[in-house]
Amino acid sequence: MKLEVDVLSLWEVSHRWFDKDPDVRDPQQQTLEVKDLARNLALAAIRSELRLCSPSGVEFQNQSDIKSLEDIVASHESQEDYSEDEHGKYTQDDYEEYLDFMDRKTQKHCAACEKLNDVVRKRLIEPNILDTVWVTRESIRQYCFYMQVSLPKFWFEEEKTKDRLTKDKEEVRLAAKEYWSNHPNATVAEVIKSKEVQIEGSGKLYKPDTIRKWIKDLDPRPSDQRVGRPKKQ
Repeated sequence: MKLEVDVLSLWEVSHRWFDKDPDVRDPQQQTLEVKDLARNLALAAIRSELRLCSPSGVEFQNQSDIKSLEDIVASHESQEDYSEDEHGKYTQDDYEEYLDFMDRKTQKHCAACEKLNDVVRKRLIEPNILDTVWVTRESIRQYCFYMQVSLPKFWFEEEKTKDRLTKDKEEVRLAAKEYWSNHPNATVAEVIKSKEVQIEGSGKLYKPDTIRKWIKDLDPRPSDQRVGRPKKQ
């Protein structure tokens, strides 16, 4: 039966995913699959691929939510607040101000991730760490779609994953078409990173390589202007 609670700790998620009892607290009794999942979830959080939250479900901002310095300058009401040196680069003060801004916005997420470093590096799969870091049901849904793995049955009804994938693919393609109609010279990489694809088209749920496969045939530029990634040697 699906669990109706919307917020769980990484400890509980890692155990319930494999139908293991989270009340078994002895680290020596944890199965390998539980340990591997706990490490994968911890690493995903550190990489900002999994959104963390407070015990009450208030989600933390992570690096994926922060615009680049160039985007901030482009959207700023007064670009005179930012200056460039003789090489067209932003000044050291601009970069320091940007880093300070990023630190403030991601402070809670980073604090939670500090606890997870030992999970990844030292394989410390312990409740005193994992039971103090929380995720929402929706963040696990997004993680599963991003990693292209099945949703855990303990938290989700048996959804038709292929139907959801088809729907998201259509939304991403529509968003990419719209972006290219307004920016006909944009590269595939620029389209993938666009707000239209990432947010309006649910692109943030998927890896860039997946989105690239979905939209590359929509590129309106002449074939001689499409520069692909170098082939592996």
